[in-house]
Amino acid sequence: MPGGGLRRPASAADLYSLGSSTAAVAAAPPPQVWYAVQEQACGTVTHMAPEAMKRNSRIDASVDVFAFGVIMWELLCGRGSRPYARLSPEDIPRAVTAGLRPSFSDDVPAAFRRLAQACWSTDPANRPRMADVVISIKAQLAAVRAAQASAAGSAASAVSTVSAVSVTAAAAAASRVRSPPGAWTAVAAGGGGR
Repeated sequence: MPGGGLRRPASAADLYSLGSSTAAVAAAPPPQVWYAVQEQACGTVTHMAPEAMKRNSRIDASVDVFAFGVIMWELLCGRGSRPYARLSPEDIPRAVTAGLRPSFSDDVPAAFRRLAQACWSTDPANRPRMADVVISIKAQLAAVRAAQASAAGSAASAVSTVSAVSVTAAAAAASRVRSPPGAWTAVAAGGGGR
């Protein structure tokens, strides 16, 4: 990382809608802005990777992937939902380092759940690259849209609509995330990404 800087993980609170399939990140620093490594971690504690909470640990783009996995959980749970809501902010680092992660309900599409869980893997080397996250989400979105088209007018289309909204939001948020340098910019579900 340039100059020993540290990323500040985003959260769903940093996302806002620009339209039906477009989102942007509100609190994104310019690409040249890096956070100095200090005596304490910086970022949204509920979205920080375990290694980001430890002193003198190696931080790379995988911390952004971890944060994005938590954002995927938030997108399904809805506005106002907070990961680890029953824990105090002081207890979250210890719990996350010990392996605690948000949990999905059984009605969450399996592919979406598996991807989010891969993103928040304890071992940074086991997390997917953001480019692979984008590919997976786009494939999931295509599958949901195909299911919607074939189930139009039935009760199944209502379930598909919930999935489509979540997957569309995730695709919008992921499609232009750059890793590294890690700057989050305006994104569109149909846009490319690296």
